[in-house]
Amino acid sequence: ARMSEAPKHDPKPDHINIRFLMLDNGEIHASYLPKTSIGQVKAMLVSSWPAEKGPTPTVDKIRIIHSGAILSDETILGDTRAVVGKWVTMLLNVRLDPKAAKAAAAAAKSGTSPTQNQNQKRGCCAII
Repeated sequence: ARMSEAPKHDPKPDHINIRFLMLDNGEIHASYLPKTSIGQVKAMLVSSWPAEKGPTPTVDKIRIIHSGAILSDETILGDTRAVVGKWVTMLLNVRLDPKAAKAAAAAAKSGTSPTQNQNQKRGCCAII
């Protein structure tokens, strides 16, 4: 699988080319052979997870949604409505554990990152 933040290349003619939309308004683009299962797609996404997207999720925390349905791990890409050689859009939902979800919600509300929130709560001072 080839991942990049923007489709800087034409779709591969013999692959299913996926534009994953994420809840944070980010995108991940990747190309897979039609015989690839959704479980394999998830594993490849986890193995090459972009650092700027936050902590790497586990495979069981990822949901891929296409045409209004959550795709099961056994689903083969070639059996979906995705067209070989074209870009298709799928939603990529990463379920956070409750603690991480709470931190992300607080960060979104305050306009800071969860790490910044944690640092602010701890407090810090320097005496010079």
